Amino acid sequence: MKSSVPIQPVGLMLAAYLDSWPGGPLFAMIIVIFIFIQYIIDDMCGRSTDYIAIVTVPMFLINLIAILPYFHPEYGFNPVFYSWFHVAVALIGMLLPIILSVISRELKKRGYKPYYYPLFLGAFFVLSLLVMKIVLPQMYLEMVTAPAEIFAVHSGGASTIAEVTSIFAPQNAGMLWSDFPVTSFLQGDNIVLLLILAVLFIFSYRIVRKQKPEDMLFLVWGVIMLFAMYGQNRWAYYFAVNMALMVGYAGAALSERILKFGGWKLPINKENLSTSHVLSPVVAVLVLLFFAYPAFSSTYAISKVGGGEPSGGGFAEWLDALQWMRNNTPDPGLNYFAVYKMPENGTYPYPETAYGVMSWWDYGNIITYWAHRIPNANPFQSGIGGGSQHAPGASTFLTASSEDEADNVLAALGINGEPGARYFVSDDYMAYDIMQVFGVWNDDDYGYFAQVQTSIGTKIVPTMKYFDTMEARLDIFDGNGLKHWRMVHESQPNPYTQGGNTEVGAYNDNGKVVPICYLPNYNDVCMGKFWYNQLYGGNLPLEYSGLVKVFEYVKGANISGIAPPNTTVTLTNTIKTNIGRTFQYSQTTTSASNGIYEFTVPYSTIDPITGAFECTGCFFTGKNGDTQFDTKPEGAYTVTAGNISKKVDVREIDVLEGRTVMLNIV
Repeated sequence: MKSSVPIQPVGLMLAAYLDSWPGGPLFAMIIVIFIFIQYIIDDMCGRSTDYIAIVTVPMFLINLIAILPYFHPEYGFNPVFYSWFHVAVALIGMLLPIILSVISRELKKRGYKPYYYPLFLGAFFVLSLLVMKIVLPQMYLEMVTAPAEIFAVHSGGASTIAEVTSIFAPQNAGMLWSDFPVTSFLQGDNIVLLLILAVLFIFSYRIVRKQKPEDMLFLVWGVIMLFAMYGQNRWAYYFAVNMALMVGYAGAALSERILKFGGWKLPINKENLSTSHVLSPVVAVLVLLFFAYPAFSSTYAISKVGGGEPSGGGFAEWLDALQWMRNNTPDPGLNYFAVYKMPENGTYPYPETAYGVMSWWDYGNIITYWAHRIPNANPFQSGIGGGSQHAPGASTFLTASSEDEADNVLAALGINGEPGARYFVSDDYMAYDIMQVFGVWNDDDYGYFAQVQTSIGTKIVPTMKYFDTMEARLDIFDGNGLKHWRMVHESQPNPYTQGGNTEVGAYNDNGKVVPICYLPNYNDVCMGKFWYNQLYGGNLPLEYSGLVKVFEYVKGANISGIAPPNTTVTLTNTIKTNIGRTFQYSQTTTSASNGIYEFTVPYSTIDPITGAFECTGCFFTGKNGDTQFDTKPEGAYTVTAGNISKKVDVREIDVLEGRTVMLNIV
């Protein structure tokens, strides 16, 4: 059998795809499964199978050659990187037709009936897995677990990733229809699914009748991608190709039958032209519009939007905050445009000027892209930490129940003896919408909410476990009372984003404060500053703060001295942000029996550093080794013991080096 299409361009296209994404072997495996099935059908029907080897062996050889320049044997059989796994897939694709042919020839030589062939292949497959498990256990593990990564419904932290959830999950109701709209009066996922299954059934019928290999390839491809969408809805991107082909086939087949029914058989002249000849093309066009128009209209609308928003929204606010970071924080000493080689021991030798930026993994790429800084976690789910062992990472930092616990996470992530992050970036979506998601990744998603009786009925509200997290201490409370974290910049507010719309938790109705709640998952959940004040006796101003906030980690200056023994000592200051908003910073302690007290504060009140400076043992030295912050105290700190209050100033170098400033209150 001769192919009417040269196989080299096909192999090159598949090779280009595999070189652009390490996950490409999924589609190579679709071809391998098709080869296996089609070979059995052809062999049992007594047809030649030579064409399969003629087509697939050179195609997979091209893929093998294309992969080799990017092949890293040190990754073992890891499917995430270009490893032995990718080489093995290409080799399987090349060797499978040969193996199938040898088994077929040997069975025929020994006089076995054709139906024994699939039985022997099944036994050969099981035996191959057993041999692989003994000889290449890592390859065996990846081969048997890879399907679950694609087709199984995920749990744990992965279940919180929107695009990883099943397209048939309850929270994704309507997604199948919205991704693949048929027409407005046939709304519903079930109708779309039935149409998909109907087309696949028709192709199954065509295979039985006509025995065309291309139909079998289409069927295998479509069924596998449908199951992939069941596991993760993001495979809908790829199923769009299958759906386009299905719609094209269904529309063409129906139009053909309508025209035949209307009597469109050439030649047609004015003598035999009838009403059916006129109406049938009109009906055929309507059928085509039935399939094509909904998809065209929705695609056209989406194409006009452009880039998407960051998680929760706030494109302009995130851009502002991260461009500010790029221009006003120290250069980490790594060329943004350079190409870096993977270190042999797995640990990159970062320069002393390098530092991390802590945030949720959703924002890792825009921190890299807009700020030119190194995120601690990114959308490849690197740096999240957590799990049953509560490994250091973003999830453990954000859910830490104290500043000391959060600092320990940074210490564990540290390099060159310094904390693993110098800055923290947060937005209202993190603070008010996805706190429990952090807990899921950290294997600690219980206790953040409780059902209580409020003035407007029984509601679900955040508990003190929620407000004690590091995320809440920084974003909701602006870092008030923290020793080593200071706000250095905030964006404009945006109450029209997720989280931003629930920050206050109430609205003003002609001078009357009216509490509000929102409805995720059909539960009344009350979020925002109003509810914290009502339930826990807080005094947070009912205002919208910056949607995105940037905080800096510093050693902090020590304010120490003598006060009356065993006396409550308070420290206060007013912080003014770059958008003109003010908030209170305070700490409270009790002096010892000998009168000694001590505070550690993160804000300087005088002598901000704007260029080179002497600084031993601090994070950065020399020119531009400091943060050009635009959020700072309005004046000196006020320290009060009993009825005595005194002012004290703190220099920036005191904050960066952890120096001590003496102030006696006696």
